[in-house]
Amino acid sequence: MGPLETKFFTWAQSRRIETVRTGDLVRGLALSKQQEADLFKNMSRNGLIVKLIRGLYLVPTRLPPGGRFAPSPYLILDVLMRNLQANYQVTGLLAFNAHQLDMQVPVETCIYNTSLSGRRKLGGLSFLFIKVARSRLGGDEIFESPTSDERTIRTPMSSLPRVVIDAIYDYSRFNTLPRAYDWINDRKKDPTFIKSLIDMSIKYGNVSTRRRLGCLLELMKVEPTLIRPLERSVEKSRAFIPLIPVRRPSGNVNKKWGILVNAREQW
Repeated sequence: MGPLETKFFTWAQSRRIETVRTGDLVRGLALSKQQEADLFKNMSRNGLIVKLIRGLYLVPTRLPPGGRFAPSPYLILDVLMRNLQANYQVTGLLAFNAHQLDMQVPVETCIYNTSLSGRRKLGGLSFLFIKVARSRLGGDEIFESPTSDERTIRTPMSSLPRVVIDAIYDYSRFNTLPRAYDWINDRKKDPTFIKSLIDMSIKYGNVSTRRRLGCLLELMKVEPTLIRPLERSVEKSRAFIPLIPVRRPSGNVNKKWGILVNAREQW
C-alpha cells in the first residue's frame, strides 16, 4: 500500500468505520476531491475496499491476509440494504441450497428487495436484485452467518415453504419447474408444510401459481380440506395454462383449476 492508503486505513480503523462515502475523505483526511476520487478508484481496483453503489464503499474492519478484502454476500447485502433503507430477503439458488433442496453451489445471490433491480458484481461476487413491492416480501426466516471480525450477520431468507412458492412463481428466472413439484411431492404427507405452502401461495403467489399448486396437490391426493382455502382464492377461468410451462402445452384438461396437465411424472 502507498502512503495515502495507509493513512486511510489508520483513520478508518481507529474510528471503526464500516462504510465511507464520497466527501468523507475530503473532510476526514483533508484530501482534494480529485485525490479522494483517485484513492477510492485505486483501493477498489486493488480489492482493498468494495464499491457498493456510486459514492458508497464497504471497508474492512481489519486488513485481511493477502491484502484483498473478500466479504461474504451476506455482509455486502446487510450493509448495502441498510444504507439504501431497503427491505429485502434472499431467494433463488442460495436459498434452495440453504434449505438443502439443491446441492448445486450458488454462483449468484438472488434478492427480492424494494430498491434495486438488475445484475451487479460487488466484491467479485454476482448478485441479481429483483425489485418487488413491499407486500411481496415476507414468509422469511433469519439466517445467521459469522464474519471475519467475530460479528454475526442476520440475513432474511425465504423460508422453506416460501422458497418453494418462489420456485413456482419465478420458474422462468430460476429454471425450477418441474423440480419444485418434486420438492413438494417429497413433503406431501407433511400437513404442516402443505398448509404453510398454501398460505404462502395465497399471500405471495399470483393466480397462475395458485392454480398450478391446487391442481398439483390434487394430483398428489393431498387431503381436500387442506386445499380448500387455495380453491377459494381463485376464480374459474376459461383460459387454460400448462402445469409445466416449459413443456409443450398438451395433455388432459383440469377444468376446475384451468390447467393443462402436461406432466409425465406420476406424483
